[in-house]
Amino acid sequence: MSALTSTCRQFLGAWGLLLGIHFNAHAQLPLTATPTQADDLAFAGSLAGVAKGEKRFLTRQALSEIPGKKVINEGILPSFPKVDLTVLPLAALLEKMPLPPGTDAIMLTCSDRWESVLPIDFIKQYDPYLLLYYDGRTPEQGWPRFSRVEAFAPYFVNVSSKAHPDFKGVIPEGMISATQVIEISAINLKKHYAPFYEGAWGNLSPTANEGRKIFLRNCNNCHEGPGGVGGNTSQRPLLLLQTHATHNEDFFRKMVRRPNDFFPDTLMPPHEHFTEETFGALITFLRETHPSVLGTPTPAPSAKAAEAGGDLSSLRPKYEKINMKRVLLTPEQIQEALTKLPGWKAENGILKKLYVRKNFVEAIAFISALVPDCERMDHHPEIVTVYNKVSIGLTSYDVKNQISTFDVALAERIEALAQLTHPATSAK
Repeated sequence: MSALTSTCRQFLGAWGLLLGIHFNAHAQLPLTATPTQADDLAFAGSLAGVAKGEKRFLTRQALSEIPGKKVINEGILPSFPKVDLTVLPLAALLEKMPLPPGTDAIMLTCSDRWESVLPIDFIKQYDPYLLLYYDGRTPEQGWPRFSRVEAFAPYFVNVSSKAHPDFKGVIPEGMISATQVIEISAINLKKHYAPFYEGAWGNLSPTANEGRKIFLRNCNNCHEGPGGVGGNTSQRPLLLLQTHATHNEDFFRKMVRRPNDFFPDTLMPPHEHFTEETFGALITFLRETHPSVLGTPTPAPSAKAAEAGGDLSSLRPKYEKINMKRVLLTPEQIQEALTKLPGWKAENGILKKLYVRKNFVEAIAFISALVPDCERMDHHPEIVTVYNKVSIGLTSYDVKNQISTFDVALAERIEALAQLTHPATSAK
């Protein structure tokens, strides 16, 4: 770690006194320039005492040797059984890794593109921890999963529900619990969130200002905001949210209230507690910041997309695959299946249907809703859209371009989603 000047040492000492954390500027950690283990935790830029864009790494073993490590007995989440959790308080970690001048928060970056922001004042008050071992086990030796598909590993950050039963999990900067943590960095809150307040974004109506607070608290962990600020777990760009809120408000409300109705495997929590006032403010914020209203161009791809070097495959969400054997259907079996698929027909080895939506935006939203099931089944339909019309064709290439059980299963799911997204849909 680079040497600190006398002035910086005094500054860090003042921070330590203010926060009740003793920062030792001389503390030595076995940081490495490259990972030595697959689950090494990365520390970015100034937090690791290196230049912007550089990283340093610590192994799980090295983290476990930092003074302050402890064992707590509770569920990893309230719904999980109580076990011994070996944890390292973030305050103890920061004691050995002094905060750079101007830092008032740390950011957790996760492998699924989730981001959590934890202000230093919050760390002082609620003592969040970094999970190192679950019931004495490393992730390779077996950690549980959340909602069947989301891994807690390689690292999980949360607040002890036993020590702080009053904490509800969400602060103005969003949800603080973070699974799959791979990197920690130091930030300044004002600079980090500046794109939300700069230029035309700084001249919103009072209602839209309230909506911005709702977006930051409930959405920004997994939905990028202006300038690429925030997580990107959802893979739904801000412009899409703004367009739905502006032109397809009914769909937007239904999706936010009960996302599992549209995406069965989504980890997005339901927001049935949102009041009309909450929705009104959030929708106003998204409408007022739509490029067509602000007169600003569509934001350029974020730094996270640029880091992919133009290959965005690494940004795709991962879906748990469904194992189902493709079995060629006889003409009689196909006709029987069609009795349960209104509006579908079989022609030349293709199961097909034409859906008609209200407008172009709703047509695209419908197509987006199909993605999780298509990915889980690894079965991708032929889709043609013309304005508000969506034509879907299903065939199985591995059974000589004929109709199989896979086509029928996916058609059933598409039909269910069609009714959820627009019950009054007309089709041919």
